[in-house]
Amino acid sequence: RDGPAIPAVLQRAPSFVSKTNKAKGRSLEELEFWITTKKNGANLGRSYHLRTDTLPEVSEWVVLVRDQMIKSAHHEATKKHSWGGLHHTIKEFYESNRVQQTTILLISFNFLVTIASLEMTIPKGSQLEVGFKVVELILTVIFSFELLLNFVANFFLEFVSSLWNFLDTFVVAISVASIFLEEIENVSVLRLFRTIRVVRMMRRLHSLRKIINSLASSVGPVSSAFLI
Repeated sequence: RDGPAIPAVLQRAPSFVSKTNKAKGRSLEELEFWITTKKNGANLGRSYHLRTDTLPEVSEWVVLVRDQMIKSAHHEATKKHSWGGLHHTIKEFYESNRVQQTTILLISFNFLVTIASLEMTIPKGSQLEVGFKVVELILTVIFSFELLLNFVANFFLEFVSSLWNFLDTFVVAISVASIFLEEIENVSVLRLFRTIRVVRMMRRLHSLRKIINSLASSVGPVSSAFLI
């Protein structure tokens, strides 16, 4: 690796001799090279094995790829000192697998807590009631921050063009309202709306979303078959 700013590394292939090139005294090592990408980049650390026909082509490829690497490193360095760079960093962080998986776990935990609080008979002023309120407050703060992070990461048209984001906003608004309006009657109805948040898992679990979409699209044909 030539330096921390360069996003890939060129290296020569292991030495072995081709039967077709042995007569010419030329090993394939002279005609091959590898390109190894960054582990956290778009290509996820994949290595690409390239082979050319002549030695001048190897030199041309190496020079071309290295020039592109330097340009890319310079572009990334420039982006980091601008709003575009900050926005890209936030978006990359928000869409990372770690953040999305953590969000799914929190949504599942929030669903279980909400169901438990609605099904259990909790005495007024008990420690159990206080515990549920603390957990509810913490989850509301976390999901409010997650919504804000989503808004910044997908600012602006990308955010408002997604119906999932409107669902997120609605559920967070309901959660905040249920905290500040807990003295009114039927506040449990507001809390029940928070269970809708579990639907957001469809947005992040692509396999589950495909199943739901397939089932939805099959309703029409199945209904027609029953009518016939």
